[in-house]
Amino acid sequence: VFSPDGKLIVTGDDTGKVLFIDSETGKVIDELDYQVPVWDVNISPNGDALAIARDDGRITFIDLSTREFDYELLAYGSLYVTAFSPNGEWMAAGSASGSIILWNLADGRIVSGPSHRGEVYEIAFSPDSSKLISGGSDNIAYVIQTQTGRELFKITNEDWVEDVTFSPDGSWFV
Repeated sequence: VFSPDGKLIVTGDDTGKVLFIDSETGKVIDELDYQVPVWDVNISPNGDALAIARDDGRITFIDLSTREFDYELLAYGSLYVTAFSPNGEWMAAGSASGSIILWNLADGRIVSGPSHRGEVYEIAFSPDSSKLISGGSDNIAYVIQTQTGRELFKITNEDWVEDVTFSPDGSWFV
């Protein structure tokens, strides 16, 4: 993932290594080792925080200015995908077991969405942060309300739903 200013690249891998790479030089400038697979990394919209989704059900937050541990969120099972809401108020995660979890980063509230009957492959927030879409190995895409987790739409596909997104104005999703 690129930092919002484009100067930093962060990668995670199945050995548990997280690399911080200078995008201009390509040099590794820092490294973390969790010794458990890292399935997803995301940088907050304001560029202050890095979220690291791990196979042990943890999302570790790192302060990007210091590259130091900030805090963790815990969930059940291997976390495959994460997303910050565009307004920075929410963190969402999708798991190997099919669960969708949202955390309100301001007040700590946890919201659960519908569960997929298999792995969650992708999640994305609407541009106004009011909705979340998820896609999974069960051939289903769910659109839920961020604040409540209430299902708004359930779309069945002929095959896995591996990519999901909203249009820039939030009126469409695919």
